[in-house]
Amino acid sequence: MAQLCRTVPRIYDAQNQLVGVASPQQGLPFIPPPFSFGGGTGPFGVVMRKIGNVWYQLAFTNEGPFGTVPLYFEGANCTGQPLFGVTSSAFLPQVATWDGAAFWVAAGTPEHITSQSFFYEGSCHSGEIGGAAPFSPAVKLDVPPFNPPFAMR
Repeated sequence: MAQLCRTVPRIYDAQNQLVGVASPQQGLPFIPPPFSFGGGTGPFGVVMRKIGNVWYQLAFTNEGPFGTVPLYFEGANCTGQPLFGVTSSAFLPQVATWDGAAFWVAAGTPEHITSQSFFYEGSCHSGEIGGAAPFSPAVKLDVPPFNPPFAMR
């Protein structure tokens, strides 16, 4: 991370703790768009952070982490093992999503599962979600808490 941090803008929290490095968007320099998502207000940007030996993409607004990908569940009312939807596109590094308390990532071999509910933007939504689709079990990442506001430098 030290080598990458020399050439790419870094994101720090209010206590000067390094959150990660700014992720270029589709080959462009990091420029957070001026809009809002869910409960947070913009700008919204992607931060890359190395956790253990793996790099992840984490979404942030000025107020803190933001969930960009829903967590799915086989059970109704968002019960049981959280699942991560698998898409045909490969994100490098892997995308992590925020559920309001923790970051989650896909782990394990994808299986075709029929989801009965999903958690997105702070609330659970029930009902079958379009039949069986490929999902991987989701695991919680061990990420230290960060203190807004955030600064890029």
